[in-house]
Amino acid sequence: MTLRAHACAAAALLLAACSGAGARAEDGALAPEPEPEPVALTPEFGAEVGARFQPGLEALARAVSAGEDELARALIGHVDSLGPDERVWQLTRAFERILDGRAAVRCLELELACVAEPPGTTIPGAQPGAQAWRLVFRAHNKGPDPIELFPGPATLHSTRTDLGRRGGGSSSQETRAFDKLRRFALEPDGRAEVELARFFLAPPPGLLAVRMDFVLELRSGSLQRAGRELPAMRLAVVPARAARHAADLPQATLTPAELLAASAGLTESDELLALAVRTDPGPAGAGLAELEEALSGLVSTRLELWIPSLRWLAGPDVPKDVGEVRDWLRGRRQANAAAAPRPSLVLPREPRAEPPEGN
Repeated sequence: MTLRAHACAAAALLLAACSGAGARAEDGALAPEPEPEPVALTPEFGAEVGARFQPGLEALARAVSAGEDELARALIGHVDSLGPDERVWQLTRAFERILDGRAAVRCLELELACVAEPPGTTIPGAQPGAQAWRLVFRAHNKGPDPIELFPGPATLHSTRTDLGRRGGGSSSQETRAFDKLRRFALEPDGRAEVELARFFLAPPPGLLAVRMDFVLELRSGSLQRAGRELPAMRLAVVPARAARHAADLPQATLTPAELLAASAGLTESDELLALAVRTDPGPAGAGLAELEEALSGLVSTRLELWIPSLRWLAGPDVPKDVGEVRDWLRGRRQANAAAAPRPSLVLPREPRAEPPEGN
């Protein structure tokens, strides 16, 4: 990426951080503003900040744009140690505000959850005997400080999948927009939730199972922490899933490990699929890693039996060709390895410079 491109990306982040959180709505919540458009730093950037500060600020812009937050904080300490003037001091504080917002967001655990209603609960339009559910958005503050979260506009993507007895099926999608979600006031280890929708599931006659998958996209909002208003960007929400299988199958739920063990003597893919629809893959498929590792070592004839079940458990991105499935499993193992926690980078931190006189 060129220096100008780094500067452009950094400017977009600065605009998001400096613009504040928007106006207050009548109910006290923040009215989110539109996402900022990237605007390049001016060609005279070096002259405006002075040659002494330009290398450090350009490196800082690159680090913030690349998400290298620890390096960015070390660079802020370096720029501060040079005795910045008012303009440079304001620039570094804006970058620091972005980093502080990211640190606060990392204290938040956001997820969707499908909560099954008690048996016999009915909702309008539900078929007799259908299972009713509530879809809720949950927020959990894992940090040591109280946080008030004001999420930006949200988009809920819903996918319904109907599965036939021999693996065939169909899917349909719906999208719903939320102008804003309510404010979440979260004490340390505090939790809060808001209901987004209600739905029911009942496999039609002749189908093996039916499933609903939900993904929530949150645009940038704001949060308050330790008396400061900070940008809340990159708000990742764990997706949710609810499924119901045909009434003639056993009701007991299987783990992926139990599914693998039960598959040993099976020779037909539809027999395996009848077990897979009873298996809980965990939030966002987190429980499938060990199963996928075991499947990657199967011979092609055995792996082929798993394709319909894998497509049900992991989604339609699973290929239908056995050779491509093996490549897909290899890619998943590499992605899991890359996502594994790594030791933190420890860098020296210079003390923050005092604001120039007059600030």
